Amino acid sequence: MPTFKGFRIALGFLTILPFPAKQPFEENALAKALPWFTWVGLLLGLIVAGAGVLLGRWFSPFTAAVLTIIVWVLLSGGLHLDGLADCFDGLMVSASRERRLEIMKDPRLGTFAAIGLALYLLLKTAFVQEMIVEQTWIGLVFAATAGRAAVLITVRQPSARPGGLGDQVSRGASWPGLIFGLLPVLGSAAFEGLRGLLGMVFAGFMTMGIIRLAKRRIGGVTGDVHGFAIEMSELAVLMVYQIPFLINLK
Repeated sequence: MPTFKGFRIALGFLTILPFPAKQPFEENALAKALPWFTWVGLLLGLIVAGAGVLLGRWFSPFTAAVLTIIVWVLLSGGLHLDGLADCFDGLMVSASRERRLEIMKDPRLGTFAAIGLALYLLLKTAFVQEMIVEQTWIGLVFAATAGRAAVLITVRQPSARPGGLGDQVSRGASWPGLIFGLLPVLGSAAFEGLRGLLGMVFAGFMTMGIIRLAKRRIGGVTGDVHGFAIEMSELAVLMVYQIPFLINLK
């Protein structure tokens, strides 16, 4: 069963929040933290939505959206964006499996990573701007929560790099823990009705597409792939709020 210690570990790993105090990592620490990833996502989403509300009152929608994205990135320490950039570099290049894994471990930013990261942030900013205009604040909470639910799917896949962070996270993939992790996602989706259902479908398809790509290119998932799935699932949920007939849906 998930314990509050797991929550502290998840909070320390996924965010820069200082409370509760970050815990020293121990063996299987991330396995204990996995069921709490979505709960941390819920907390993160509430903070981001709160920032969006305040910034939307003080600045123009575009400026408020840029600042909200900055808050979002800073709170997570850029952890998942690093995985997204590494995956753009490694999964998109034409090379052998071993070379792709080597590229993904390289801390330097390649051409694919720079272009992919820039386009991703531009698109996410555009989506958040529309949500600020429409004041669909719950969508930001839902996106941050559902994004971290992607890991509950990716951890069930074979590891491309045994012994890495992704492999450590996968050890916590017990069914009771996964069901516990789904609770805040299902709650957010139920609150949003049709948009919630479509958000889960969009995020699910996005995650499965990333898994299929990772299996074909590197033979499984890694910690970077987990981060890639989180970021792209967030984007998929935000995309739901841009569908014309759903924009004014209550």
